[in-house]
Amino acid sequence: MNLKGIKLTWLGHATFRIETPGGKTVIIDPWVVGNPMCPQNEKDVKTVDVLLCTHAHGDHIGDAVE
Repeated sequence: MNLKGIKLTWLGHATFRIETPGGKTVIIDPWVVGNPMCPQNEKDVKTVDVLLCTHAHGDHIGDAVE
């Protein structure tokens, strides 16, 4: 989804990536590695400028430390 230059990508379960027009990357609820719904080509996250966790369940913070 592209909203006025903001790109929103669903990465499975509750995980989203937001890319801003200024080149910043925001990840919400970072669970990608063990997430069966996350596309394989999206599991190697290179850059994160802001990391948001909605709550402390494993399926919402699973890869926060990585």
